[in-house]
Amino acid sequence: MIHAVVPFIIYLIIQIIVFFVGVNFDGQESDYGYSSFLRTYIIGQLAMFALIEILAVPMILLRWNFNVLYWSFIILSVFLFSMGLRTFITSRKIHLYSIKEYLKSSSLISIITLVLAVLLIAGQFVVYFGGQHLDEDDARWMAEANDAIEYGDMMTRSFYTGEYQGSFTAAKDVTSPWAMMWAILARTMHTRVSISLHTVYASFELLIMYMIYYMIARELFDKRDSRFTFLLSVAVINMFYAGTVFTQSVFSMIRIWQGKATVAAVIIPLLLYIFICINKRNENRDWRVLPVICCGSCLLSGMGVSLSAMLIAIYGIYNIVFYKNWKRIPIYILSMVPSIVFSLIYFFFKG
Repeated sequence: MIHAVVPFIIYLIIQIIVFFVGVNFDGQESDYGYSSFLRTYIIGQLAMFALIEILAVPMILLRWNFNVLYWSFIILSVFLFSMGLRTFITSRKIHLYSIKEYLKSSSLISIITLVLAVLLIAGQFVVYFGGQHLDEDDARWMAEANDAIEYGDMMTRSFYTGEYQGSFTAAKDVTSPWAMMWAILARTMHTRVSISLHTVYASFELLIMYMIYYMIARELFDKRDSRFTFLLSVAVINMFYAGTVFTQSVFSMIRIWQGKATVAAVIIPLLLYIFICINKRNENRDWRVLPVICCGSCLLSGMGVSLSAMLIAIYGIYNIVFYKNWKRIPIYILSMVPSIVFSLIYFFFKG
């Protein structure tokens, strides 16, 4: 645990950058209150995932060195951070409420429910940060990430023996190079891949999952006690229900650092939240983040490529036909372009 403290501090600094990157894609509206900060931060993370996906796939196919990917990502991230910071300072308003004012406007039941939810979520956070959860699926990704850092080769070494092959061992990892995110994160945090993912990333991603559920609660319920009860219920279910290895509880509490688990724990609830927002307000602000989410989910796994496109397709057809929003068709099609493109690349190289 002690070896994760310094990387944890570095990761905290990275999250500030992530938030301002999100400003470029989602914006900061004052009338959304706290949830707008959470939303912008989460969209920022998906934008960073999307950036890695867009940079990594062609570089892997061209067999470029990992250093090119790493520094390209760092330079573009700094650029997006600078643009987001400038936008935030010049054209956005910040709504801050004191804890005293917040407590005065909250009922006793809502305060008690909030405290219970926070304690339970904090306990889950400590379990991730203070312990270590392993899964046999990690071996391939760990090998690919470590090979990229040590040798500079991306996806062209055998993850069984470490020998250079020149060809791609796993086609699905080429179009969903989640391991390259592991390598970038570990190198930036100056720590081992296992620590950066199993301890630091996992802890934060768990919190992000609960942020999304809180945002869903804000859209579904007007009363604070109902929102906090919803959040507490989700925390209880995640804590105590793991009937099989495929439950949401397992994906969030045991293996959230894996790409497919992040899809289940974060991407699917996030898309549900965006769909609820579109149904309630139908603003361009809600529609325009869909391509970012779709592209970011493509980095995670093949499941992210297919499920994000399927969910957007199903909801898009429903929304456009039922509400006769014909002007949204171009955005709807654009939202699925990342999944279509990377699917075609996958089938081409697999064949």
